[in-house]
Amino acid sequence: MSGRSIHPDPRPQENLARRHFCKKYQHFPSFCSGDVVDNPLSPNPSVRSPSSKIFSTPVIVMSGEDIRHLPLTLETLVMQPGIKPHRVVVFYLPENPEVKELCDLFQFAAEQIDTAKIGKPCDQFTEAFEFAKHLFPDAAHFVVIEEGVLLGPDFLAFIGQLLPLLDMDSTISSISAWNDNGFQGVSGNNKRLFRVESLTGMGFLVRRGFPAETWCERRFALEGSPSGGDTISPDVSRVMRISDLVYDDETSFSEAIGALLSQERVTDMELGVTIEGVETLERSHYEKVLHGMMSTSETWALIQRYL
Repeated sequence: MSGRSIHPDPRPQENLARRHFCKKYQHFPSFCSGDVVDNPLSPNPSVRSPSSKIFSTPVIVMSGEDIRHLPLTLETLVMQPGIKPHRVVVFYLPENPEVKELCDLFQFAAEQIDTAKIGKPCDQFTEAFEFAKHLFPDAAHFVVIEEGVLLGPDFLAFIGQLLPLLDMDSTISSISAWNDNGFQGVSGNNKRLFRVESLTGMGFLVRRGFPAETWCERRFALEGSPSGGDTISPDVSRVMRISDLVYDDETSFSEAIGALLSQERVTDMELGVTIEGVETLERSHYEKVLHGMMSTSETWALIQRYL
C-alpha cells in the first residue's frame, strides 16, 4: 500500500519580540498570557479622513509608578485607525526601565523623566509636556493620554473631528474624550457634545500653549481647572479608566474625587461615529443652542421635604 506525504499544519506566527519581553518581565500577565502573546502589535492603517490634522498631531502618554496596565493603554492606542507610531512618545520614571523595551514593541518613542527636577506630583506632567514641545517643534496641538486609561476604538477619530474648533474659537482650550458626568443610565448619545468650564483629564487634546502646570495643580479644584478656556466634552466618553488605580491627589476632598472617578461611566465602543453640527459649539452659536434647549425644556417643581 503506497503512502502519501502529509505536510504538518503550519505553525502559528509567533511574536518573538513580545515573547522575549514577556520572558524577561513577568509582571504583565494580561499582556503576556498564552492566548495573546503572539498577537501582532502593528499600527492600524485604516483611516476615513487621511487629511485630518489629528494624524500628524503628537501623542503624549504618561506612565507613573504603577505600570501594570500600561501595555493595555498602548494596545488600545496602536489599534486607533490611522495612528502614526513615530508621533507617539511615552514618558516613564527611572524605576521602570522596562517601559523603553515595551515601547519598542509598538515602535513608540520612550523618554525617561528626570526625577531630579520633580519636587511635586505635577512636575512630572509639566516636564513631559515641555519636553514634547521641544521634541515636536512644529506641532500646534498635542494629544495627552494619562496613566490607567484605555481608549475607545474611535478615540482618535473623535477628537480629530473636533480639532478644528481649537483653530476657529480661542475661547475653547481643550477637547476632552472623558465626561465626568457620563454615568450609566444618564449618558447615551454618542453624537452629543457640551461646552464645560473644567478639564479633568484622562485623554484630551490641547494647543501648544496649554498651561500644563497650573492646570495640573488645580485640576480637581472646586472652582474648576484653569485650562485656559472652555472644554468640549462628549456625552459618552471615548476613554475608560481602569478602576483599580488609586488617585491620591493632595486636596482635602481627594477621597470624594476618587470615589466619583471610580463610578462606572458609559464608554462608546462604536466605530465610525460622525459628529454633526461641530460649528454649533463655537461660542456665539452655542449660546443660541443653549437658549433653544432652555426654551423647550420642562420645569419640575421640587417638593419641600426633599430639599
